[in-house]
Amino acid sequence: MSMAIGDIDGPIPPDMSHLRPAYLGLHLAGGHIALPVIIATCFLSRSTSHHPMLVNLFCTWVLYSICCSLTSYTGNAHDASPALCHFQSAVLHGVFPMCATSCLIVVLQIWWMFRQPELPQNRAIRTCRGAMVVKLALPYIVFIIYTVVTATLQFMHPSYVHAVNGLYCTYYKNPFRRFGTTSYSIVCVLLILVFEAAIAIRYFSMAHKISSEFPLADGRSTSPMVVLRLTLFTVYCIISFGAGVVFVSYRPLQTWPFMVQAGVPLLIAIVFGTSKEIYTPWCFWKKRRKMDTSQPSEGRNSSSGGLNVSEGQVGASSDSVLLIRTWTPMTPIGALQASV
Repeated sequence: MSMAIGDIDGPIPPDMSHLRPAYLGLHLAGGHIALPVIIATCFLSRSTSHHPMLVNLFCTWVLYSICCSLTSYTGNAHDASPALCHFQSAVLHGVFPMCATSCLIVVLQIWWMFRQPELPQNRAIRTCRGAMVVKLALPYIVFIIYTVVTATLQFMHPSYVHAVNGLYCTYYKNPFRRFGTTSYSIVCVLLILVFEAAIAIRYFSMAHKISSEFPLADGRSTSPMVVLRLTLFTVYCIISFGAGVVFVSYRPLQTWPFMVQAGVPLLIAIVFGTSKEIYTPWCFWKKRRKMDTSQPSEGRNSSSGGLNVSEGQVGASSDSVLLIRTWTPMTPIGALQASV
């Protein structure tokens, strides 16, 4: 039994059934293959450790990709059963704010590390264990809240749940369609942009201070790969934020915002998969050479001070250093409306 097209509040999205192979392909490449490989690397690699909040970020985007693909697994979204359609609509309205929350938490953690790089380790351990549990659980709490609210609204207005866009099922009744998920995600975007700017200012001020007080460090510049990753993510964030504004403004919808949101998991995988801490464990042919040269390099690193200008390291715990080293601006593409 297929899900019939029902009522719609606001602009009618285009039928993008012809784009389903590309849409599903982006989700498979990013959220079903690349990110799970990165997560497995984080758990199985013995050469490096990875901050729990980064791993949690990867997990939220995997869940996002799975939820977006539920009706695609069975064929055309128009042919999805009513039960599957209602389920996908409910969880979709949960995964968007979940991913936005996860991104915001990572950025806030990095900002705090830059603000408090000299926090004593024993004090950090006592104060951060409970906070870490809360920060890891918060995205999933947001997910549950939005999913339950959406499911309740769908139960009250079942005719507004369908897959008119041809890609996935969602809830089409205002005001929740327009402001429920989107408003929360846009607030997260704005907060993240503010804290990203604060992090950048803090980073470059610390780098300038180091270069002025230690002239030998003046020749060390930011890695081109870090700049490339930063630029890629920032450009994609601007595009996706524009798509979110289009959803809120209720302009006639086009196809490109839907493909932008489908590409987010793959972008996350590219940005973090190109980090040295992620790809190094797979370069097994380089391990022997690294073992031969690791001891002298460690000595140089330990004597150069608490901050590595080229990598963004701060004198903190090893997990904090790794989180900062793999950092790029983290704007949640969850601003893209799940209900269009």
